[in-house]
Amino acid sequence: MAVGNLGSTDSLEKVKTEAKRYLENAKDNLQKANKDGDFYTDDKYVRTAAGIAYLGLLMMAQRIIDFNGLPKAKKNEDVKYYQENLGKINKKLLTYFNNGYEILHLLGYYRGATMVHIMTSGFQVYEYFLNELDKIAPERVEGMNQ
Repeated sequence: MAVGNLGSTDSLEKVKTEAKRYLENAKDNLQKANKDGDFYTDDKYVRTAAGIAYLGLLMMAQRIIDFNGLPKAKKNEDVKYYQENLGKINKKLLTYFNNGYEILHLLGYYRGATMVHIMTSGFQVYEYFLNELDKIAPERVEGMNQ
């Protein structure tokens, strides 16, 4: 699935900036869901926040896959593409991705799970991927873009 307007040759900083923008948009939507104890009261905003965060997760996963020289995603790529390729890079990365898929995409977006701790866990996965982007050395990315 091609995500956002970013291609594989966009700068790492542009990808990080866009990923942070997605996260802020997701958090803004989640605030609109209003909390009542351990639950959000409006699943529409929870679903929207989860969907935005999942798209950001896919964007970061694609950039990590691109950086590692693995095959590019085709339009509307299945989640298995990300799982197979992230598994080739790092099993821990795959574990985090699988949890992000389950939490953000399936529980948050599709099922509208409204428990606060579920969305908090989804955002922790997102932060992990942001940290993984920070580990990519800019000089290595520049060589990839040529």
